[in-house]
Amino acid sequence: MAEETSDIRVPMPPPSRVVVCLSILAVLCAGVGVAGAGALLVGASRAGSLGAGAVLWALAALAGGCGAGAALWALGWLCRSAHQRLLAARGARATAVAAWPAPAEPAPRPARAPEPATTAPRFDEVLEQLRELNVNVLLTERERRAKRERLTAREAEGVAGEVERHLASGELAAAGEQLDRLVRVAPDYEGLDALRERIERARADAEAADVEQATRRVEDLMATGSFDEALTVADELLDRHRSAPAAIALLDRVRRERRALENERREQMYAKVQKAASARRWREAMAAAREFLHAYTEGHEADAVRAQWETITDNARIEEVRELRDRIRDLIDRRRFAEAVELARDLVGRFPDTAAAQELRGQLARLEALARDGGGARA
Repeated sequence: MAEETSDIRVPMPPPSRVVVCLSILAVLCAGVGVAGAGALLVGASRAGSLGAGAVLWALAALAGGCGAGAALWALGWLCRSAHQRLLAARGARATAVAAWPAPAEPAPRPARAPEPATTAPRFDEVLEQLRELNVNVLLTERERRAKRERLTAREAEGVAGEVERHLASGELAAAGEQLDRLVRVAPDYEGLDALRERIERARADAEAADVEQATRRVEDLMATGSFDEALTVADELLDRHRSAPAAIALLDRVRRERRALENERREQMYAKVQKAASARRWREAMAAAREFLHAYTEGHEADAVRAQWETITDNARIEEVRELRDRIRDLIDRRRFAEAVELARDLVGRFPDTAAAQELRGQLARLEALARDGGGARA
């Protein structure tokens, strides 16, 4: 408990110098206001223009001076009152500690419970600020300039340390923000150019690594034909590095190779249509033409395929009808009349306006009879 008592009774210097300075400033402000008002009235009287305007200006000067003086006087009174309340609070705490009964036997000191917060620290801060103000008022202009330079240098060193910390952790955006703050605090800081160069170099290295990783990803996707996904990766890279030539070149490369692949695919599909048509494989040509027109609706190749579409489809029908007719004849030759009847009905139903369909309509009743008998004469 002795330690606590000694801590409470630490003497605190009174703020008498601050109060005296504030009182003197209050008297000076009031005097300046009175003198200014009198000077305005005297000057206006001598000039023969003493009117309502001159009186209002004089009253304003008087009110301003007296108001400033009253504010300074009140501030001095508040400082003195705060000091007295703080001393009273410390005296009460010291009395309470002195009246505390001492333990009969030495015992381990219990852990101190946290004391409730009081307003004393706020008064301490006010007094500290007032003491600092008092010191600054008493300093000469040269001493104040030197003090300001020391404080600026100390703050600049702290901000430069923040830049170093963010650089070490790879937080380049935060490092750039702290560098801007350093420029505002101390534009003539000695290591400013070196820090700026380090940030730019770190940004360039991070950009190069990002571009390299994205380039590998894009190349892998293009190798598998996933050009849509590769284009997305290249677009996102350019969003992160808008002015990076490598990012711009990568996006152009993906678009160029995608167009080349599309042109090659279109040419291959068009060649497939023409090859099947030239070989008179009309059903194959029709399937290839349908696939081509589904994939490419514009262009001179699409126009050419559409111009051939009617010829290709007509010949494909004829080709299928002939194939069905030949299969029906083969089934009849092998006396598989039931299958021949089923295939004949399919041909007549799908291609009713063909010559083969008309021929089969006349033979269908005989084929059905042969199918029911399970044999008989050859058709």
